[in-house]
Amino acid sequence: MHCPRAAGGKAGLGGSAQGEMAKRGNKVSVKAVLFDLDGTLLPTDTDAFGAAYIPDIASYMEKRMNIPGALGLIMQATAATAALHPGRLNKDVFFAPFAPYTSLNADGFERELDDYYNREYPKFKALCSVEPRATEALRICRQKGLRTAIATNPFFPQQVARMRVDWAEIPSELYEFITDYAHHAYTKPHVGYYLEVAEQLGVRAEECVMVGNDASDDLSAVEAGMRAFYLTDYAINKNHLPERCDGRGSWNELLAFLKALEAE
Repeated sequence: MHCPRAAGGKAGLGGSAQGEMAKRGNKVSVKAVLFDLDGTLLPTDTDAFGAAYIPDIASYMEKRMNIPGALGLIMQATAATAALHPGRLNKDVFFAPFAPYTSLNADGFERELDDYYNREYPKFKALCSVEPRATEALRICRQKGLRTAIATNPFFPQQVARMRVDWAEIPSELYEFITDYAHHAYTKPHVGYYLEVAEQLGVRAEECVMVGNDASDDLSAVEAGMRAFYLTDYAINKNHLPERCDGRGSWNELLAFLKALEAE
């Protein structure tokens, strides 16, 4: 996610971060690092992105797929997916509000949208930029033998998530997978999401570090037992939550933090 750089605050380890480090000890030994996408690996103003993208895809659904009131249905589907729905994949929960308006199932609905994502979605790349240090951060992790995943909030199909990763110019060999709505039954900031990602990586949550810029969505990984780094270049903390993290700072501080990690 993305917003203007947070004002004030000292880069490096903040007070709350020191507290987290004290609880767990100063030695940071991990097996995996998770990276948020929007506002972290991919600098993106998500408010501006959403304001352009959501009405556009809603118009496509109404005109090409004959779904009335698509904008409202998208909002309903998003809210339902963000809520807890144990045992149901995000993909199925997202599709449910549209079901009364189409004869397609969830897979068919997704295929119908492929044309939109292939033809129209790429224009929104103009609302994003490339951060060269993102690739460097992933490369540092891989050189240390750490496992890596792109832990983007799983509201989208794999095709769409991968497209945004490509916009960030991240080589595919630097990460193992990108989270998407077809493989997850939770979204951020729910603890279940982070437990799912750890399980997918074959590690314990305690052996992971989450890197992200959203105090709610990304730092909630701490509740799952993960360590966290709060990237402040595009920090979001709309609810003024405590910054529970093991490190915080700009991209340069993040690179130093990753270089200091001790892999197991």
